[in-house]
Amino acid sequence: MQAYPCKTKNAKETLKCFQKFLGPYIKAKLIYSDNSKEIASAVDEMCVSHDTCTPYTPATNGVAEKAVRRVKEGTSASLVQSG
Repeated sequence: MQAYPCKTKNAKETLKCFQKFLGPYIKAKLIYSDNSKEIASAVDEMCVSHDTCTPYTPATNGVAEKAVRRVKEGTSASLVQSG
């Protein structure tokens, strides 16, 4: 799993992070998300197919939710340890 920190939570910043993740030569075929507005806008701009899970039901995507929680906990631990 890879994470890219964003200064703000908007479509423009999300698009930059997607492009950084994919690289200059790869085009995504499908993006699956939680239907957030910034991701939907970025995906539309990229002209990529977009599927979404049921809103406000993290239980429908348990694997991804657990991975996100692990990243958040690791980031918090790193910040605490760094002083």
